[in-house]
Amino acid sequence: STGVRLCGMAVISLTAALLAMAVLPRAGGASEAEILGLFYDSTHGPGWGDSTGWRGDDHPCPTSGSTWYQSSWFGVWCNSTSTANLSLSNNSLSGTLPPDLASLTHLTIIDLHMNPLSGPVPSALAGLTGLQTLRLDRASLTGTIPSQLSSITSLQKLRLNQNYFLSGTVPSEISSLTGLQTLDAYINSLSGTLPPELSSLTRLQQMGLDTNFISGTIPEEVIHMGQLQNLYVSSNSLSGTIPVKLSNLRGLAIVHLFSNHFSGTVPSEFSSVSTLEVLALGGNHLSGLLPSALTSLTRLYALGFGANSFSGSIPERISNLASMRYLRTNSNSLSGTIPAGLFSLTGIQQLDMRGNQLSGSISTQISSLTQLIFLYLNSNRLSGTIPRELALATALQYMLLSTNSLSGTISDIPSGVLKAARFIELSENRLSGTLPLLTSPDLSGIILHNNAVSGTLPDDGTFGNLGRRTTPPRNMSISISNNRVSGTIPPSFVGPIVNLLANGMSLSGDATH
Repeated sequence: STGVRLCGMAVISLTAALLAMAVLPRAGGASEAEILGLFYDSTHGPGWGDSTGWRGDDHPCPTSGSTWYQSSWFGVWCNSTSTANLSLSNNSLSGTLPPDLASLTHLTIIDLHMNPLSGPVPSALAGLTGLQTLRLDRASLTGTIPSQLSSITSLQKLRLNQNYFLSGTVPSEISSLTGLQTLDAYINSLSGTLPPELSSLTRLQQMGLDTNFISGTIPEEVIHMGQLQNLYVSSNSLSGTIPVKLSNLRGLAIVHLFSNHFSGTVPSEFSSVSTLEVLALGGNHLSGLLPSALTSLTRLYALGFGANSFSGSIPERISNLASMRYLRTNSNSLSGTIPAGLFSLTGIQQLDMRGNQLSGSISTQISSLTQLIFLYLNSNRLSGTIPRELALATALQYMLLSTNSLSGTISDIPSGVLKAARFIELSENRLSGTLPLLTSPDLSGIILHNNAVSGTLPDDGTFGNLGRRTTPPRNMSISISNNRVSGTIPPSFVGPIVNLLANGMSLSGDATH
């Protein structure tokens, strides 16, 4: 029996030894606690926002057999005795990322975004073959995207966006990350072309590469990315035509192609993508007619065609876009009238049609747009009066109707608009009447120059309610030149007002004190 006991004690001792080895796994001769200590030192741990538990004597993951529990070390999560999650976002980490992190071979998540780090993305991270999420966005990193990351075949989310100076090309090698669902590297300094090999990312749901210096065309191979939902490649130097085959991606929800050099027409085949919610094509060289086929996209809530070379009229069937919230057709060569169907889009919040050749009047049906905040119809050929029915558009804050041929009197503007507005621009029309009393507490601008407005500036400075404000806005703009206004510039106008254009007016008073 003594022998049995000794044998049992030997087994117990051996088990304890194995558990000790498990509690303190060694990689390259260093324990997890030591590796994390190196990380702490390299990222200036004493300056972290929260470093509870770090640099203590305890191992970060002491509990054998327990799955996914929070360590006493802030930002560390464990799976049994191994560090599985290192999440220290927005925690004031600085310095560089040590390559030693690659020795924490059980890591599945690294989330260090929103920290003022420096240096490159360590290529040694390629050794973390079980990593599923790598978030190093908004971390001030430089250098290139390491092609070695292609070895992390388990990776599902790769976010390197908003590092600003991350440069080089998009590595074609990342096409081997066939399980990748999110690829975000927007707002960096990436260049080169979009690798056609990216088509191998058949599980990718979001590709965010906007605001870089990427050139060339969108590879037609992108059609193989069958699960793609969000495509962000705006603000680059992409050119060519918009691939018709993009419409084969029947799960697309958001397409951002604005601020590039695309030319040609908008493929009407997009009308078959019934899941589409945002289509932003502004700031390109697109031409032709606005495709009326797109009006079948009932989920579409944001449509941007601005700053292109579209011509023709706005489709009457636009009334079918019942989910529309943001509609921008500005800075084109559109003509005809504003279609009546537009005013059935009662949820619209921004309507931007400035800089076209639209004619006719502003319909009284605008009263139905009760959620409208931004109304931009300036620089067109509109005529008639400003409808009093605007009073029912109670959410309206920004109204730009300048450079048209609008007539009538200023008093036609509903008092409700004057009370709620933040910015009103009515210059270069044919408006008459007397200066209104603007009582909106949030008013930042009233632009009335080049009309036939008459009257006298109030001596007490109540024009725009300025004289009654305890904290006038610093960037208030008032432009009433080339009208028939007289009076004295009130002292309350000086200082907070940076743009008082009084040319052509009969004014007295000292505007310098």
